[in-house]
Amino acid sequence: MLRPAGGGPITRRRRLEQLEPLQADHISTLPDDLLGEIISLLPVKDGGRTQVLASRWRHLWRSAPLNLDGIVSPLNVPRILDAHLGPIRRFRVRTLSSCAEVGAWFRSAALDCLQELDFARYMMQRVPASIFRCSHTLCTVTLSSCKLLDPAMFQGLHFPLLKILGLEGVIIRDLSLQRLVDGCTALEFLLVHTNPRFRRLRINSLTLASICVHIDDPNRLAEPHSEELTIESAPRLQRVIHRYATFNLDVSVFSSPEVETSGILADWHNFCTGIVSFSGVIRVIDSGFYTPCLHRAYNQPSFYV
Repeated sequence: MLRPAGGGPITRRRRLEQLEPLQADHISTLPDDLLGEIISLLPVKDGGRTQVLASRWRHLWRSAPLNLDGIVSPLNVPRILDAHLGPIRRFRVRTLSSCAEVGAWFRSAALDCLQELDFARYMMQRVPASIFRCSHTLCTVTLSSCKLLDPAMFQGLHFPLLKILGLEGVIIRDLSLQRLVDGCTALEFLLVHTNPRFRRLRINSLTLASICVHIDDPNRLAEPHSEELTIESAPRLQRVIHRYATFNLDVSVFSSPEVETSGILADWHNFCTGIVSFSGVIRVIDSGFYTPCLHRAYNQPSFYV
């Protein structure tokens, strides 16, 4: 007696479809804006792969907010900026490209709404003024291994949303640094790791909570001098930290009633990762209020920033 053939893969699949109810495609019902936000949370390579899911997803990928996290070669940056239709929110790049090339990147419309910038030059090259073209949307800025020597590029700059500013191994003049800090009206965290051109900085900030200063000066022994950090008014300031006790950083705090920690940073790397240990105390001249907790930082094993 002959038995009917069992059927191929297509027949079996049809049987399963008849036995099991179809699952609703909830993702496809989401609006494009929300799908774009989901895609933006993926790594760039994975986000690009979503284009193969359906013709609709090709449009979504090209218009989704994009985070460039340093995995893209600087040689490909111009092509990405030109081809991507959506905004770029985070831009992290290390480059030897010329100042003119970098300037062209930051004039791209794709960076109009940039929120996070982590930019480093190699060999201490100049930074073009266009790097701050999107100052009105920036929330976090880290600049490393570069020169910021022209005070004119900071004239009238305003960073209304910037909360975190890090200058790591940056060559900058006093006037440029002062204008930069003064323009950050929402600043909460300031890290200044700078060079011997720095001599003095005055802080007047309603929002600043933490400041850490590290001065690099290879000629200090031959030409001894001291730097000045004057905190005139910072009502929310809690931490004032200096890296080396052997360097002559003269810190004056005049009106910061919330200061809890002021000292010498023993471990620079841990400060960048959020853990701080102290080996000394910076003198506070006049906090304006009685702060019994001010000197608790002395020889503290650790403190979370």
